[in-house]
Amino acid sequence: MPAPYSLDLRQKVIEAYANKEGSIRQLATRFKLSKNTVSGFLRRFRETGTVHPKRREGVGHPAKIDEPRAQYLTEVLQCEPDLTLQELCQRFEARFGETISTSAMDRGLKKHRITRKKNGLRSPKTHPPGPTTLA
Repeated sequence: MPAPYSLDLRQKVIEAYANKEGSIRQLATRFKLSKNTVSGFLRRFRETGTVHPKRREGVGHPAKIDEPRAQYLTEVLQCEPDLTLQELCQRFEARFGETISTSAMDRGLKKHRITRKKNGLRSPKTHPPGPTTLA
């Protein structure tokens, strides 16, 4: 999401409108804003008496992996470091009774800085020696 416009710009638009320096459309052109943005600034000022942007708390879904759950995942990965994301999701669901996608699991692990070191000693895929030719 883009950042809200600065308070300085908001105040200048409100002051210019209060001083009758132009219509909404003229002020939009002058400050390089859309007409709807200028109208929104004015509406917000009339309704609340302030030009501060709305708070953005509560946007989106809360994270499924909070601190106690992250601690559980850390312990599981210490015991079994070779678990895949899918297997971690299954363990999470069995323990907490909530489903979680692999992408949400990955985001949660990154957020809590839980690293996974996969075992590099797995047998490599076997390939026939030498180049293969199609006949």
